[in-house]
Amino acid sequence: MSEHAGRRWRWVVISGATLSGLVLAMWLMLEWLTPAPVTGRLIEYHSDAPVAGATLTLSRQGWGLSGADRQLVWDKRYETTATTDGEGRFRLPLPGPVWLLGNGSGRLVAEAQGFQRLDAGYVAPGAALTLQTVAEREERLPGGIAYLGWDEDGEPFGWSFIDHAPVRDPAGADLFPVALEREPLRVTLAAADGGGLHFVSAEAQGITHPSYDYLLRYRDASPESPAESRLTLDDTPGTLFLRTARGRHAKLAWEPGEALAMSGSVPGLDISSERLLSLRFVHRPGPGTRWCTSHHSGRWSPFAPRCWLPCQSRERPSRGRVPTGWS
Repeated sequence: MSEHAGRRWRWVVISGATLSGLVLAMWLMLEWLTPAPVTGRLIEYHSDAPVAGATLTLSRQGWGLSGADRQLVWDKRYETTATTDGEGRFRLPLPGPVWLLGNGSGRLVAEAQGFQRLDAGYVAPGAALTLQTVAEREERLPGGIAYLGWDEDGEPFGWSFIDHAPVRDPAGADLFPVALEREPLRVTLAAADGGGLHFVSAEAQGITHPSYDYLLRYRDASPESPAESRLTLDDTPGTLFLRTARGRHAKLAWEPGEALAMSGSVPGLDISSERLLSLRFVHRPGPGTRWCTSHHSGRWSPFAPRCWLPCQSRERPSRGRVPTGWS
């Protein structure tokens, strides 16, 4: 081989090795930069049965080209979807170019026919999740946000489910504030005379992952009858079950990070608050001591999907007989 040919061959070898090294370095960099996928299972809350065929959507927002004219926008939506297998398992890579969006978290939503839509909130790259869902309700109960607290003069006000409004008179309130301490957090609430309260923490409910309205979704029944006249809550999230003096029932979400505000206007009262509690709730407005049996738990529950028991009775009626007053 001539000297010229030898130099040429060495140049080819060196160039090939350099190119291979660059390709390998780029691949390693992309592998290092690519966020780990979100994985997990979707199961039914009461039975732990896997939910197959559900659609999981993971979305993020960031810079990108959008529209027919391909304009550069800062809030372009990127998303990936996956379908759960027979074991309810899923795997979702984080959407969007990593060089634009980085390793930020994404918003996860699970949807399945016959089940409630589950908004699991923002999840981090590489998260391994167990998500729980429940069947769609055949009825929709009224709900909203209960406001109670203290006004700028330090006078307390409570919440009436019948009026669906805050009230100043403790005698007209179904739930009334008694005391609030911030360090450490302690909030004492009272039910009206003849009513009762019971609190069940999220941990005691066996909830594996918080989601939107998760403290109102899973439990239809309190494990104990709401009988306490006063309850003191701390920084433990959970569900507050309430029985009013009129025989109505409500359940309220206690999420300390979202429920407590220093001050603000009070919807329904022409005042500003010094300390304000905002509690999301679901309310059974039917009168009397009417209860239902949850087909999942077998407990007596005013929030069960089907209602079979007539007022003042605990004898199961014949099949097909549905008591009135529960629509």
